[in-house]
Amino acid sequence: MSLANLRFRTINIIICVLSALAGLVLLVVLAFITRNVSDLQRDWQEYQQARSDKPRLEGQLTKALGYGGMVHDFKNLVLRQDLELIGEVQNEIGAARSALSRYQNLGLTQGEENAVAGLRATISRYELMVPRIRTMIEQGRSSADIDKLVQIDDFQAVSGLDTLRRISIAELRDNDNALENGMVANLRRDLGYGEMIHHFKNYVLRSDAIYGQQAAQDIESLRATLAAYREMGMNTAEQRAIRDIADVIQSYSDRLNKVNQLHDEQADLSPREVDQLVKVNDAPALDALAVLDHESRMRIGATS
Repeated sequence: MSLANLRFRTINIIICVLSALAGLVLLVVLAFITRNVSDLQRDWQEYQQARSDKPRLEGQLTKALGYGGMVHDFKNLVLRQDLELIGEVQNEIGAARSALSRYQNLGLTQGEENAVAGLRATISRYELMVPRIRTMIEQGRSSADIDKLVQIDDFQAVSGLDTLRRISIAELRDNDNALENGMVANLRRDLGYGEMIHHFKNYVLRSDAIYGQQAAQDIESLRATLAAYREMGMNTAEQRAIRDIADVIQSYSDRLNKVNQLHDEQADLSPREVDQLVKVNDAPALDALAVLDHESRMRIGATS
């Protein structure tokens, strides 16, 4: 074999090796790009879903109506007869109506239209009762008498809120992190309107054991939600928030047992007197929910 042929063969081998290496590099680059595109698509979907108007507005509505919101303060107004709560109830009614108005502009199904209409009608009934409560407090009426005269059928609003919640969950169902995205909303829902705080306050007011049983079921549901939250990765702020919420839920569980005991052993106590004996400080849980909201917004901002 001549020297020229040997050199040509060597060059061909070098070219083939370089071509193979280039092809390998290209495959690695393509795999890297494909993986990053996939990650970007997933993050973009998560970002869009987290920013979706319907889940966001449903969360605002749940917050305005439930735990720390309209029904919570309305029941406390009846029980504690603190006229300063009137302003709080009116502000929360305004916030709920604002969320409903923005929700209605999104284009709704018939089911959503019915849900929004039921919520609007019920909120209006609550609003009408507020001046009546003021008048009866000024007249010196008891909490039990006031409650009998301002009882409101919550079925339309509670079922409407459930409808909007199902739609919010459906908006997030394709998200790999749907559980995390909906966790705070689930906590607020289980704590609030038509759920734990509503049933607990009605049990104090009305001494009807069915409300106590419903509150106990709600507490178990909340504990399950907290357990699911703990299974996910949490930062230090979220861990403290979940602990604070769990502590408040435990306080309600303890007070629920206390209400049972008072109804059995001191049936002559008025609802207002019972309330004074079983008050729970809600501030740690409300602050904790705000922390969880903040952490969720921070994750959405980072993804953006």
